[in-house]
Amino acid sequence: MPASPGRYRDGLRIWHLTKGVSMRVELLQHAGCRAARRTHQLVQQCLTALGVHIPVLVRVGDYPSPTVLVNGTDIMGRAPARTSTRACRLDVPTRDQIFAALTAHLDSSDQTHKVPGRNQ
Repeated sequence: MPASPGRYRDGLRIWHLTKGVSMRVELLQHAGCRAARRTHQLVQQCLTALGVHIPVLVRVGDYPSPTVLVNGTDIMGRAPARTSTRACRLDVPTRDQIFAALTAHLDSSDQTHKVPGRNQ
């Protein structure tokens, strides 16, 4: 039986997307970025651990690479800017940072979709 939003299993908070809750996850990278593949794997692992089954949109271009966006917001707290050259980020997101950003989005989505008096 699947866990409902907010329940814990094996120490992790398990989430299942419900109607009305959406999330867009993007990976911005430049061609040949050495850290992009690993970052993509970490994003997929975190989504799987959270029980969220959505695709990660990968954009290749002149971006600070790798950049992870959740609903258009850089999880590292910076707005991604296009550059005229390839740029490697020095602040590559870690698994913990990715997991925290996804969890924070799910927490905020859960709060905005509660019905007063019906959700505890």
